[in-house]
Amino acid sequence: MPVDAGLRFFGERCEKNATGSPTLSSDCLNTQDLPEGIGFMSTAFWLMIAVTSTAFFTFLIFVIWLEGRQKERQAHYRDEMARKIAEADDSSAIMDYVRSTEKADAERVRVKTTLAGLITAAVAAGLMVFLHQIAPGTSVYLVGLIPLLVGIVLLFMGEIMMKSKDN
Repeated sequence: MPVDAGLRFFGERCEKNATGSPTLSSDCLNTQDLPEGIGFMSTAFWLMIAVTSTAFFTFLIFVIWLEGRQKERQAHYRDEMARKIAEADDSSAIMDYVRSTEKADAERVRVKTTLAGLITAAVAAGLMVFLHQIAPGTSVYLVGLIPLLVGIVLLFMGEIMMKSKDN
């Protein structure tokens, strides 16, 4: 493949058409003098993208389905435990059980929020470094401040606002 064959789409060696100067359009892509086999590579690439995305989304649907079944099973076990405790004729035991499950659920949500904040902040920092290296003379890397601030808010929510009063 010639060095400039891939760059023709970006405006190099484009001919003027009837409407004027070409911009980023198919007018700049002259496929007559491209090496043989490039069309096949393009077809194979898009086929690979289609198969990969189909497999990914199928896997994602399966994981969501399994997560739903797990939550149903946990709710069933929790309700069964509450029923057995209620049959014991001790109201304080059921209240202790309900409080402990609510406390455990709140702690789980707090930990997940903190982890989401850390991951979002780390991705934002990586995005800022990446964008700064791609376009060193511009301030495009400041776009990374958006997810960085979201990550900081999630960290703040998880560590400060959702702290248990008992701790």
